[in-house]
Amino acid sequence: DCQGMCDACFRTSRIAENRCDASELAGAVLRSVATCVTNSAAGGERLTLLKAVDAVRSDSANARKLRGGAAADQACRSAPTRDIERVLARLLAQDFLSEEFVFNAYSANGYLRLTEKGCAASLPGAGAVDLRLLALPALEGVR
Repeated sequence: DCQGMCDACFRTSRIAENRCDASELAGAVLRSVATCVTNSAAGGERLTLLKAVDAVRSDSANARKLRGGAAADQACRSAPTRDIERVLARLLAQDFLSEEFVFNAYSANGYLRLTEKGCAASLPGAGAVDLRLLALPALEGVR
């Protein structure tokens, strides 16, 4: 009866318009994180969320070592850091990744782990990870 003019209908239609497809980026991030986490020789078992963003996006020597010598995926390299952080957060929320918390006398650290669902999605030939993000306003001068 409201013809899309009530608050609930209006807000729902605006949210649908502001969503962008991040499936390609999510697949690339998941494959890179899977490579890093399984590379225990390079310290992959101690991959934190912030270290994962750096490992996925950067071409530094440490990031290359975590990725097993592979170059960073073009989709990850061209994406802003905050989008990669948002994708990792969604992958955690959708059970592709999990966090293992390690406590010591001085701190608590959360390390990323691949779930069974994440392992299956990161295999070559696996279907695309369907992930949509809300478009955020641009930040001036931040990349």
